[in-house]
Amino acid sequence: MVMGMSNEQVLVTKELRMRLIDLEYKYNKNSSKMSEETFIQEVERIYMEETGQQLSADISVFTSSESKKLKNDNSGYDGTALHFHSEENNINEVYVISQGTQDLDDWLYNIEAMMAGKSIDQAAATHDFTIEALEEFNIAMDENNMNKMEVPVVGLSHSLAHNNNTTAYLINDTFSKVYSVNGAQTNYYQLFEGDREFKKELENKFPELRFNRDLIYELPPDDIKEIAEEFYADQADNIYQDISLQDPLYAVSGTRGFFELGHVEYHVTSDAHIGLRKMVDKIPDDVVAALQKIAIDFTVSNENGSMEEVLEDLTGVDMDVIEKFDGVWGSIKTYLSDEFTEMIPDVNAKLPGLIENIQLITGNSETIFAELYRANYITQTQREELIEVFNDIENELLIIQDAFADLEAYRHDEKGNIFSKDLTSGYNLYQSVMKRLPKLLEILKKEEYKEILEMIVDSHGISEMISTLGGTKKNYLNGDLLMAPTSGGGGSDIWVNISAALRMYTEGKAVMEKRTNEINRLENTIEETIIDHFENEKQRLLKKIDDIEQNPSHYRSMVQHHVNETIKGVERIAVYDYINPIPNINQDAFVELQKHSVTDGLHFIEKNRKAIVDMFDEEARVAELFDLAELINDGN
Repeated sequence: MVMGMSNEQVLVTKELRMRLIDLEYKYNKNSSKMSEETFIQEVERIYMEETGQQLSADISVFTSSESKKLKNDNSGYDGTALHFHSEENNINEVYVISQGTQDLDDWLYNIEAMMAGKSIDQAAATHDFTIEALEEFNIAMDENNMNKMEVPVVGLSHSLAHNNNTTAYLINDTFSKVYSVNGAQTNYYQLFEGDREFKKELENKFPELRFNRDLIYELPPDDIKEIAEEFYADQADNIYQDISLQDPLYAVSGTRGFFELGHVEYHVTSDAHIGLRKMVDKIPDDVVAALQKIAIDFTVSNENGSMEEVLEDLTGVDMDVIEKFDGVWGSIKTYLSDEFTEMIPDVNAKLPGLIENIQLITGNSETIFAELYRANYITQTQREELIEVFNDIENELLIIQDAFADLEAYRHDEKGNIFSKDLTSGYNLYQSVMKRLPKLLEILKKEEYKEILEMIVDSHGISEMISTLGGTKKNYLNGDLLMAPTSGGGGSDIWVNISAALRMYTEGKAVMEKRTNEINRLENTIEETIIDHFENEKQRLLKKIDDIEQNPSHYRSMVQHHVNETIKGVERIAVYDYINPIPNINQDAFVELQKHSVTDGLHFIEKNRKAIVDMFDEEARVAELFDLAELINDGN
């Protein structure tokens, strides 16, 4: 294992680590919306809010999008590495935040890697990215002997990323420690594929594996799990997990292949629901995999928006083609068309697998939906509706499959009667695809079922977990720190968004400072452009008048221009001048008005600061947070 000479000093609390994981999602996923400078400022802000101290280290950032090693990587891995360093304060540590499930690639990897144990691509990418990050940060290392590292290299993760970080650590000693929240658990099938030492251990105990790797799926899962737990016991001491009992990933972590490693702390993050673990434990592994795949396929297809695209994605059936089966001659023409012929291979590729997965669900529907009802996710009415809907979907898919089989068979049968059996199959296909199946899928798209899925997903996120850690005094919302006022007694319905208050204070003062600078510029502009210019022009004019009066003969031609007779000479010119003062533009009053607005603004900001500080006792150290926030803002 990686043995850092000193423990980490920066991200020392669960709240800090979880907030940084959550922040990284916003940064690396939407890098166009958050610059590196802003990301670093946010890291400093979170550190200050959680510790009440200013971060006494510089921060360097390296993302997977900058990685040369991952330039041609197709695994879908995303991550961000942070290097906290300060010679003066003896800080030198690296944190690698690997992203969890984000998009279709990640969900497909969930099935291929975690459910089937067939891939460690993202775990390998995790290791490669970490090595490159250490190189980027100029940290000395030996890639082939990572356990000699003197700098703590810590993996932070959520969801799928726990599987990636932990697998990379177990195989390559990538990290000194791994901290995770609601993680997808380690899979011993993956480790058998990727860890040569573990593979040897299993082959010694089960020699038949040397000749056929696939036999591992026929071995007793509990036996392999026990061997894996013992084999990785030492490294497990450096793995720390926080898991919500309501997390849907926790629900499937008891299925074959998965095993928990490390120091695991369980949390109840929702009083309204008991979670899905009991349900999952009661149904076979292949049904769990089927449920996950159908949920993923339907969700991804549903993002396209139209029911036609959902159906085509799931079944291979092109509704635009089937719609043409609208009468005798239209059906015959469509039946014989190239577009119908081209659709058949796609249907044959997708439909049988979908039917198989649906049948796994319908065969266990009583258990599945009864447990969802007992767990308070659905009502009795919804339970009955869902059982009926999935049974009806299965029937419609079988009708579609039979219709395609008949149509394809009759096409290649010279004795086939296109005016009887073929048209009957075409009619059945039209009715099922265009009429009945869309209505069934629309039921699953109802808002009430979307809300149930959102409710389940919420317990997988970081926000619900970190709010639970805060207890009665702290809470979190969209990455912001909320605190219960002392007068509220904690746990009340009154929460103060401290992060927003600090932003209002620092950004408000920054705005006032900018406004003051603009007012000063305005004063200078008035002075230079109007007053100074007027005085310069006035002096130039007086100087010219003085010259005329002292040298009248030089201006004979000017005087000649105003008289009809010829002037032989000019002895004296007297200029009667009167220069109007600057028009009264009330510039002084205007500037003073602007200055007063700044004074009023600063007074309002300070008044709000005092009001918030007064809501808390001294132990909350809210006043110190305002001072630190201002200090950090001034430093940036």
